[in-house]
Amino acid sequence: MSQRPEEDLRRKKGCDACRSSKVKCDEKRPACGACTKRNRQCSWPGLELRPAARRRGYWSLRSGEPRRCPPLIPRASSSLIEGFFAETGPPLQTQLDHASQDDSFLDVESWADREMDNEYTFSPMSFAYSVDHLQPLASISAGFGGTEPLVLFPGLGNYCAPGFQSVFQTLSDHHIPAANSLVLNETEVHALDHYQKAFSTYRTTKLPRWSTHRLLLDLASENSMIMHFILAVSINDVCYRKENEASAEAKSHFKTALRDFVKIVKEDSTENYKLAMAAFLFLYLYVPKQQSLLQHTIDQLSTTVRDFVKHHKLDSLCLESSSETLSARSFIPSDRNVLARLIIWTFDEDVKCGFQGYGGHLAKYLTAHRERTMAVYEVSRVALRAFWGTTYPQDQADDDDDNAMELELLWVLTALWQDINELTQKACLDYTESCEDINQRFNLVPKKYCSVFQNSAMTDMPRSRVQMNADYDVVLFNALKVYYFRTKVAETESETPPEIQAALKNILTIIRRTFASNGNELHDRLQWPLFLAGVETDDGFYSDWILSRISKNRARAALETVIQRQTYSGKSLKRLSIHQIRSLLFGGQENEYLTLPDAGRDSLWDALEEL
Repeated sequence: MSQRPEEDLRRKKGCDACRSSKVKCDEKRPACGACTKRNRQCSWPGLELRPAARRRGYWSLRSGEPRRCPPLIPRASSSLIEGFFAETGPPLQTQLDHASQDDSFLDVESWADREMDNEYTFSPMSFAYSVDHLQPLASISAGFGGTEPLVLFPGLGNYCAPGFQSVFQTLSDHHIPAANSLVLNETEVHALDHYQKAFSTYRTTKLPRWSTHRLLLDLASENSMIMHFILAVSINDVCYRKENEASAEAKSHFKTALRDFVKIVKEDSTENYKLAMAAFLFLYLYVPKQQSLLQHTIDQLSTTVRDFVKHHKLDSLCLESSSETLSARSFIPSDRNVLARLIIWTFDEDVKCGFQGYGGHLAKYLTAHRERTMAVYEVSRVALRAFWGTTYPQDQADDDDDNAMELELLWVLTALWQDINELTQKACLDYTESCEDINQRFNLVPKKYCSVFQNSAMTDMPRSRVQMNADYDVVLFNALKVYYFRTKVAETESETPPEIQAALKNILTIIRRTFASNGNELHDRLQWPLFLAGVETDDGFYSDWILSRISKNRARAALETVIQRQTYSGKSLKRLSIHQIRSLLFGGQENEYLTLPDAGRDSLWDALEEL
């Protein structure tokens, strides 16, 4: 190994802990002031190559130096690569061997030079990738209508470490087999990269390397059905965000996964409950985004998953003390935790569908047994540390504990959301009782979870994960107030009540603070509260600001129509009903399918097969 000239080396500023926390370091040695104050170990980064030296070829394939590799770099561990290396020669094999044995490429700080926040970078997946001669890449992009993968995944090249692009180009004419026997092409590898770097951060503030989405990815390394679902959801998500037509490749993965899922359901085995609930979750992540979707398909999905949970008593199975679980000998404790997490996450998706006017059957069942479902939530809280066991870092376990109150409140608010969804279906007497119960809970939540509201009230920037979760809780709490008010009001009201004006102010204050920050971790989840705020505000400035930050064309067009149709007459505001707003937002579809008898309908599986 050749010696590097001193001018080609540099040392990063700041200690490792301060760099990871993104705070300024006074660089006092042996321990900086911040580490001394927090009584934590202070370590310092070593020397590294300057960018100019890298460009001169220190990281080329000919150098014999180990490469720092991005998350999806193939590991050279399978006998399948022997034929490939026979053609490419030993230098590349040396590089891959070095990368697979050297853990230095796991260092998230190696991404700092590419202007990536280390909170959104990822260590390699657990798959043991190999390279084999199969299909030319020329046909891979056909599923995107001929669009090149890097066009659909802009900026993906920016994620690549120096030297990675040249290596990937060398490998790009070959598929990459994964540990679950699937063979991944380049587009699919990019899709997994999107799943980790973007999709995961849109949906959770958890460090992606140790998130529920990563847990599902680890399950996919052993089960091809889950992998096909992940690929379908990820590719579809890219198309959805770009307002593109659905991808043929996403549909292909979805249909393959669906066929496997039907087999699992028919087998009716305890060992498959966890996989089945993961599959149901992915159906919720994929199906509602289809442009050709009929509402009764979501209604069928919600009914099917409710019946599956009820028939197999999965909510009871999650609880170790339940007598129904004694016969489930094949279930290990971590399976219960993971199953509970999947039930709670699917519940959340079903509630969102309930706002759209269909679905909600699983959510109704779970909220009808609120104490048992709360116990399921408690079991789900430790799903990540139970799944990874001793490999789960202590700092991540501490982080889970730090965020426990914020995440519990999120579940409480989701249950409240479901109760508001159900209001329009209540008879007169039940309606009055439900309103009294909802009013009481709106009064109790700020008292019981006062620490969450206090965390959100802090103005620290950048926001810690606890504060981001608290921000979302408070925004959702106030958005639910607006939703509840709009569900009850007549078309004509004199003035917006003071508590709704205060709720609007809280929503907009927190959302503006979030959009003013550099991160985008909450933007997706803020779209629904933002839409409701746009529906309710009568301030033209805020209306324009909200419209500029609604990311989907359909939602933006619906909000524009709502704003135009809601007009003042003197002091009275003619408000659109929730039913009218739903009709505008979801393409004018009516709920006629929900009142039709099941006879004559296709089964859920047939309906999904046609998507």
